Amino acid sequence: MKQILTSLLKSYLKFVYYTTSWKYSMPSGYSLQEFDQETRTIFTFWHNRLALAPYIFTKHKDIYALVSPHSDGQIISNILMKMGYKIIEGSTHRNPLLATRKIIAALTRGSNIAITPDGPRGPKYKINSNIIGIAKIAKAKIIPLSFNIKYNIRFNSWDSFILPLPFGRGIVVVGDALILSDNDALSMQELESRLNQLSQNEA
Repeated sequence: MKQILTSLLKSYLKFVYYTTSWKYSMPSGYSLQEFDQETRTIFTFWHNRLALAPYIFTKHKDIYALVSPHSDGQIISNILMKMGYKIIEGSTHRNPLLATRKIIAALTRGSNIAITPDGPRGPKYKINSNIIGIAKIAKAKIIPLSFNIKYNIRFNSWDSFILPLPFGRGIVVVGDALILSDNDALSMQELESRLNQLSQNEA
């Protein structure tokens, strides 16, 4: 049953992606080609944008996704693996230390990581992981980004999850890399603020 659901969801997301007219908003002096060629980078976006994300990173040759090991996470993992992602299982609630070690090891090798820092349980739009500390240890870059799509359904879930619908306009908004300060709390507040600002862009 899970295999059938995985195939159906993957096919649906592919259909949405290729029937959507996408626009990319990039920082000044930064190109889409540079975005696709990043290494040792943590890409962050809010959890409710998760269904919009998979095809955005398909040109990255070495990218991991942090996925919760619960049952819904397994379906997400299967979809992402079929799309060429590597998976690190874990969350702030389950196997956090092991997941952190794997993330740091992957980044140190030059791989990229896609993380929803308010997942998997929230609260919405609040970072609940040590993403700043991880970036410092691995000497990694943090790039915030967001996605929006004109036609969508918002679920009545903790994160107001966005299910994209086909035949509309979509936007990918990439922010400037975060400059980390000595104060981790201030850096975390800055990242939250950047993610919320980027998420206000309409398709």
